[in-house]
Order: sequence, then structure tokens, then C-alpha cells
Amino acid sequence: MKKLKGTKKNIIFLPYKASMWDSMESIWQTANEDKIFCNTYVIPIPYADLNHDGSVAKWHHEINLFPKNVPVLDCKKINLKKLKPDVIFFHNPYDNYNRVTSIDSNFYSANLKKLTKYLIYVPYYATTGLMSESQSYMPSYDNADYIMIQSEAMRSFFAPTIPNEKFLPFGSPKFDRAIQMCKKAPKIPEKWQEKIEGKKVYFYNTSLGGLLHDTEKFLQKMKYVFKTFDGRDDCCLLWRPHPLIDATLSSMRSEAQKNYNELKKFFIDHEIGIYDETPDIDKSIAISDVYIGDTKTSVTSLFGVAGKPTFFLNNNINRPPKENDWRGKTLMNFQPESKDWMITQGNKLYHAPNHDFNYKYYCDLSDYASGNYYKHVLEIEDKVYVFPFYAQDILIIKDKKIEKKIPLKKFANERHLNLFSEVIKIEDDIFIIPNHYPEIICYNIKTDEIKYIGGIRNFFLQPTNFDIWRKSFGVWKENLLLASPNTRAILLLNLKNYSMQRIDLPTNQPTKSGFISMIQDEENFYLMPYEEKTITCLNMKNKSIRDYANYPEGFQCYQMPRGKLSNSRPFIGAICDEEEILLIPYWANMFVRMNKKTGRMTEWKTPFEVENKIRNGYFNYIRKFILNSSQDKKEIYIENCAERQWYKFKTETKEFEKINMQFDIEELKEHANGFEKQSEWNPYGCFEGALSSLEQLLDDNLPGKKFDKEIQLKAYEKFNASPNGNSGEKIYKFIKEKMS
Repeated sequence: MKKLKGTKKNIIFLPYKASMWDSMESIWQTANEDKIFCNTYVIPIPYADLNHDGSVAKWHHEINLFPKNVPVLDCKKINLKKLKPDVIFFHNPYDNYNRVTSIDSNFYSANLKKLTKYLIYVPYYATTGLMSESQSYMPSYDNADYIMIQSEAMRSFFAPTIPNEKFLPFGSPKFDRAIQMCKKAPKIPEKWQEKIEGKKVYFYNTSLGGLLHDTEKFLQKMKYVFKTFDGRDDCCLLWRPHPLIDATLSSMRSEAQKNYNELKKFFIDHEIGIYDETPDIDKSIAISDVYIGDTKTSVTSLFGVAGKPTFFLNNNINRPPKENDWRGKTLMNFQPESKDWMITQGNKLYHAPNHDFNYKYYCDLSDYASGNYYKHVLEIEDKVYVFPFYAQDILIIKDKKIEKKIPLKKFANERHLNLFSEVIKIEDDIFIIPNHYPEIICYNIKTDEIKYIGGIRNFFLQPTNFDIWRKSFGVWKENLLLASPNTRAILLLNLKNYSMQRIDLPTNQPTKSGFISMIQDEENFYLMPYEEKTITCLNMKNKSIRDYANYPEGFQCYQMPRGKLSNSRPFIGAICDEEEILLIPYWANMFVRMNKKTGRMTEWKTPFEVENKIRNGYFNYIRKFILNSSQDKKEIYIENCAERQWYKFKTETKEFEKINMQFDIEELKEHANGFEKQSEWNPYGCFEGALSSLEQLLDDNLPGKKFDKEIQLKAYEKFNASPNGNSGEKIYKFIKEKMS
């Protein structure tokens, strides 16, 4: 260490909410102990709740809420300029870009930078790996000299335009405090003693993300959780709502404020548990035994690094599971082209050896338990080929073992996007159609050779919401046709030489909407619209275009899963015969039959009830029906998503044959997910579902793997550069070197 030159340095900490002080505390503690080198000043700054129009609703200054051992100064009595701070730490990055709260403008980052040599942003949150896209860039990052991050793995979540030298991957003071607090049992508040004694304590976290995603379901979930704990003598619910929930409801969800307040009153009046509004979350974590709540929140990461179980709630679920609710997740990935094989939740491969839809466990496909890593299965000769959805490799399986794993070119997928859509087999080549992956992949089953076909990313991806839709492709002679989701355009990819030709389709429609899916009928390709309601028929033989839009009376679209009226995505596809086509609803409220020659449309009465709302959270879905067919077009399958029930459609008689898919429920439980590594970006935990309910958690009879503290701590090291809880020491050492 260099010798100190000149006078002592002044280090300023500018927290705003007392409950967020833990994001700075370990840095302050280390600096404060070094009396020879520096002076430390903790100066809480005012912040305001905002109305919906951005005006100030109420000012707060939480100077009296900080821990008693932290000497705080009143910012109204301090002249920062006269203090001549050498370093300023801040943790509100928004300046004037937050709709819910705002700090005093005197403390915006541009103003702070004028006062100091080193302006350092320390995030007020911590994460299990995923980070909100809204946090990737803030103007305050430009003003900051350094940005503290949990680990090197977190750099990729921030905008690439931010210089790498700004990032300090030292861990998080929030982790420091949680780790240290859990090592020494804190004193339990006296008023909590009676409620906790002799019971297992479940920390219930209600986050802003869950609240804003679907407020109605979020409140229903709260009610379900409260009723589940009500009257139990063996456990205690410690409910800690996010400190900004009231302000957020007032500003952004005012219509839900009354229901939330009634739920809070119910919880308190019925003495269901502990209502925790203390400023110190880490004491509450140390007191608690188990976390329950949302996944994408700082609190889960704090429980993770502290080595305590995390049970992730599904906010769509608002009742205990019933007899057949396991079907909701288990049957959601059936693929008719490989109907003897099915990938179930937890990336488990099941097989129906007698070709009778009676499935038995075959093998695991991944070390991760989160579903949808793989989607398509093809049985070719004596091998089983498994193709990715989230994953980035191809699996070759033989005799219930993964014989070979063929890696694909790595694409950064920190946000856990669905990378691939469908697979098409043409002779010995299998083409993997992308969603968010930047290229089409051609895999040869004879040679294992991989070819990448680029130049399609901008064509496929919507620039506004990064959206993409399945089944928007077809095959015409030696060409693969790809439909754009956001423009009326078709891309022809020659499968021999990979040359490309774009075809822009004319339209009289005012929008520039593209297509959600494509159905082939010999040389005719029927293109289902994304935003508008016009169905377009493209004849590839003579390149003619015909539009159909004469819908039956009463035709409407309802956005799923909320069941709200929409103008988007009427159909997922169609079944074609010589004279007419049967249009299958995506968000439409009816099946429609359309005469090919006249274009006349009438409602097609089917055995299915077209539901406009989700029946229950175990069957959550975004499409009302799914259409699929074998590649030789001889078998056509339709799924009624509301029931997870598949039917085979007989084109000659126009009859539906119900398919009875069977699983042994005890075998499903035997291979169910318990506490496991969930994904690259969710290190460890257990998800609520039909086979792992909240009631089972409380009764300690969850199926699957039991909680293992050592596995969890090891998994979290990827996202915590200071697993021993010393990130504050690291950043102080760094800045001291800079100033010495």
C-alpha cells in the first residue's frame, strides 16, 4: 500500500431509503474503521413519491430510520461542495427517469460528478443472475467513474457502450450483510417472539415486478398464500412487502389500491403471521428459515448466498392442485412428429414404447431443472435426436443415455430467451429454425456436420419488442419459405446453395403487420396475420396474391392469458382440404371455415369450447389451440390448450379423435423437480407447481431432491465474487489505492 499523501480523504455515502442502506453498509464499515486515511459521512437524501402524472405526491427524508450505529448527517445542514468529497457513493441511478419515485434534483448524478473525483454507483439491488433490461443503461452510468457489479458474469447485462474499465466485479454489500448476519443469530424483536417460537419461519416476499406484471393475479396469489398459512401451528409467515408497493400502486395501479389494503388488513386482523415493515431486511432473513415469493428479485439472491432454501411461487396459481392439474406442465410439449417421445417439465425425456401414448421415464436431458431447454425429438434408426429450445446443443441418445452432445455456436442468452422454434427434416439434413438465435442451423445426421445460415436475424426479429412467432415457414421445391412477423415479406432460402430472395407482398391494409404462421396447401401458402385480420394466400407457382377478410358475425380476438379484447393474432394455422380451410384459433373466439374460391367465412362448430380466460394457473397458456401435423400431412393434431388435450383430426370425415395420453403419476413424482440447479441464470431452488405445491412445502413432503445447502452456495459463486462476504473490503481497498 502506498503511503498517504496530504490530508485525510473525505468519502461520502448518499443513501435515500433506509431499507436500502445494506447496499452500502459494508463499504462504509470498512472505510469508517480506517480513521487514519479518511473521514466518512453518511448523508441520507430526500426522495418523493410521484403521482401518475409525474407530480410530487409526498416527500420523504428517512434520516431517523437508519441504524443507531450509523452516524447520519442532515443534508439540509451540509454543504457538499465545502466538504470537498474525494469519493461519493450513490445507489439511486434514475435521476429524473423514474415514474414512481424521485430523489432531490440536487443529488442527480451530473450534479454529484461536479463535486468529486470519484463518483461510484453501487446497485441498490442484488440478483440471482437475471437483471431487468431497464437497468442495462441509465444516464447516471455515464457520469459515474465506476460501477460496482456482483461478478464478471454480470457485465454482459449492461449496455456494451459502457467502457469495461468502469466495472468493478467485487460482489455486493447486500450479500456481505446477509452472509454476516446469518452467521450470528440476531435478536428477535420482542413482539415477534411469541409468533415465531417453535415454528418454521417462511419469509414471504411480494415484489414490484410481480405486482406490475399482472396485478389482479398477484393479489389473488397473496390471498391464497394468506389462507394457506392461516391456522397452521407449525409454521409462521413473515410477510415483507416491497417498500415501494404502496407508492407504486398509488402511481401506476391506483384501481388495485383498495384490494391490496383489504388484503393487508385481513393479514393483520387475523394474525396470520408477522407483518414486517422494519428497515433491516437482513435481520428478517437471518430469522427466517425458508424463502417463498417471486424469482426475479434481490431477496432471492440474498437467501441464496446465505444458504437458505428458496421456493419460487407461481403467481398464476391461486388454489391447491387437483387430481389432473399435473397435465398442465407435463403435456405442454407434445410434438406430433415424434409422438412416441415427449419432453416433460424438468427436461425429462419420456417414451411410449408401444406407440400407444402411454409414456414411461427414459432419461434426463439436462443438469438444469427449468423446463424447455429442449423441445423436439426425432427417432432415426436406433438413435434419438433431441433438438434445443433454450439450450445450445443437440443431443444424441441411445439406450437411455446421452451418447453425444453436439455443441452449437454460442449465442449470448443472458435473458433466457427461447432461441429456437421448429425443426424440418429434409433427407439427411435437419434444419433448426431460430427464434432469437441469429442463424438457421443445418445439421447432417450422417456426418454430424453443422452449417450456419446467417442473414436472417433482422428479417425475423421485431425491432420493438424482440418478438417472434412459431410455424412461420414452409417448403416449396428446393426452397425454405420464411415469413416475417413484422412486415408483409417472405424470404426464400435455397436449400442447395443457401442463396436468399426477399418477396414483398402488396397490401391495401394500413398496417405493416407480418405473419404469425404459414400453412401449405400444395403450391398455395396461407399466411396467418399477426396484427391485422387479413389472411393472405400466396401461390408460389404463379406468384399470385389473394386476401381473405370476410369474418363471421360476432368474430373477435381475446388476448391470452388475460382474456382482454385484441386486434392481434386471430389464428395459429389452418387445416386444408379441396374446397375449404378450417382456421384454428390463436386468440380468435371461434373456429372458422373459409371457402377457398368465394372467400366466404362461417363459424365452424367443433367439439371444443373456445375459452377466453385461463381456467386455472396450472394450465397457464398464451394460445387457445395448437395445430401440428406430421411432415407427410397424413395426420393432423390439434391441442385444446385449456385442457391440455390433443385430438387427431380426420380430414376425410372432418371428425376429431381424442388422444388419451397416459403417465404414471407416481413415476412423475419420482422424477419431479425438487431443489435443484434451475438454469444458468437461476442458480438453485424449487418452483411451485402441481407436483410441488405450497402445501407440500409446508408439510415437508415435496417430491424430488431435498434441499442441499452446499450445492446452493457453490451454484451462487458464479454471481457473487465475494462468497465470504467481503466485497466492501475489496472496493475500499481499490479506491484507497486510487487515492494514495
